[in-house]
Amino acid sequence: MFLPYRSKNPPESLPFGTLILIFFNVLFFALTTDGWSIKKTVLMDWGLKGSDFDFVHIMSSMFLHGDWIHLLGNMFFLYLLGFAVEGRLRTFKFLAIYFTAGFVGDALFHVLKGRFMPDMPSIGASGAIMGVMGAALWMFPYGKVTTVYWFWFWRGVFDCPMWGIALYFLGFDFLNALLTASSKGGGVNNLAHLGGALGGLLATMVFRPRRDTLEASDAKAMLHDTKDLGVLNSRELRELHKANPAEEETVLHWVHKSIRENRMDDECKAAFQKALPKLIAGRAPASTAQALLHVYAPGMCRPADLIALAQRLERENEPHIAVSLYERAYGDPHATPADHEACLFRVGLLCEGPLRNPARAMQCYEMILKSFPMGSFAAMASTRLKGMAVKG
Repeated sequence: MFLPYRSKNPPESLPFGTLILIFFNVLFFALTTDGWSIKKTVLMDWGLKGSDFDFVHIMSSMFLHGDWIHLLGNMFFLYLLGFAVEGRLRTFKFLAIYFTAGFVGDALFHVLKGRFMPDMPSIGASGAIMGVMGAALWMFPYGKVTTVYWFWFWRGVFDCPMWGIALYFLGFDFLNALLTASSKGGGVNNLAHLGGALGGLLATMVFRPRRDTLEASDAKAMLHDTKDLGVLNSRELRELHKANPAEEETVLHWVHKSIRENRMDDECKAAFQKALPKLIAGRAPASTAQALLHVYAPGMCRPADLIALAQRLERENEPHIAVSLYERAYGDPHATPADHEACLFRVGLLCEGPLRNPARAMQCYEMILKSFPMGSFAAMASTRLKGMAVKG
């Protein structure tokens, strides 16, 4: 037997929809149970039957569960698969796939079996959840899922790809559906599982989301295990970026690794340029500045952004890197006179202060007075020069 219990495919956004679905499934179970299992009156009134195959009963049946084991099993698989699927699709598309899969699963069961059993109720979210598995199979076919197995005396834990998980459960449902085709009793609704998985897969294909490669899935698994982007090489970081282009921290590590491995290319530079606005405002100004100084070309970002980043580095006590950024901003052909004046004054302050280079500081102040006598920093530059002359 196989039991997947941990996905190594972290969500790319907060899975609000998954959390909301889990909440309402638990809430409705609490409201409809007699302590352990669902009340019979609720089951017969709100479960989906061949005689009551309509929108209201399809929806209500998806939020009903037979007992705590039924509920916990479904909610665990919804958590296991839903976080990654919704993380990529975002909430609206995820919910559309979830309910579409539930409808398709119920429709397949009704056509092939349910209509011949008009008084047999069907309940549970498993058809919709199998649709989430179908979505995961399409987007993350090689995504690693830590799985425990046991067969008599053989037991252990291994990382199974998503296609293996889907093959196991769908294969079981298909086989069981064949074996119970003539049965008119209760049990697991294998047809709803199969229909839900198919509905989820097809609905996901309609949305055309990104699909992870084997390399991207391997990189995600390694990152999950190590919690450190620094252990990945530039190729792995490239694949990780393709899987989640919105994650700017991955781009920053990709640039640094490409520099160290001498693998910098236009694709990496373009990704870095796109991520720069968020990186400049992010939590790693020194790392961003070091990468920027290695790959900088005029037009990569606005001189004003370079100046803003340099000022952050001044506050981070990184005067040498700050001066280098001011120099790049000053030399940028798109820099305005106001940018030139600001760069000269800030470099002057740094040279006068922590860098202890008074000669260059005086040179910067004199350039301001010569080139921008009516500028915003002219009066302050004159005052700084007089103060340095007195000290001298």
